[in-house]
Amino acid sequence: MGLIDLHVHSDASDGSFPPAQVVALAKEAGLKAMALTDHDTTAGIPEALKAGEESGIEVIPGIEVSSHYEGHEIHILGLFVDPSDQGLADFLQEMRSRRGFRHFPRGVARPPGLPQRGNASQAGSGRHFIHSLRALREQP
Repeated sequence: MGLIDLHVHSDASDGSFPPAQVVALAKEAGLKAMALTDHDTTAGIPEALKAGEESGIEVIPGIEVSSHYEGHEIHILGLFVDPSDQGLADFLQEMRSRRGFRHFPRGVARPPGLPQRGNASQAGSGRHFIHSLRALREQP
């Protein structure tokens, strides 16, 4: 029996590494399968699936949908999602439009002097915008 991880993030949302590298790290850690469950996006799934096929690790396409219920933020994991499903894509786009800016997208520079959550190797990795606002508020 092999180990699996059903809740993994890439830099398509708030993870530290590109999807293919996440798959390589999962294989290096001895996992037999992993689910890529980025926050509110399926953008990293094609890259992860390709890397999984090439490396022999099963990649389960997933998502972590952020929501609110009775004043509490909740995160709902979905597994075996179809990243090409237009209904899902429309739903996620609508969520992003309602919520506004949430992540520093891949390739978007972080404002100078803004502290990182975690270590310096995570710079530009898609940290949550809300964490950045909190960090700015906490600066002297």
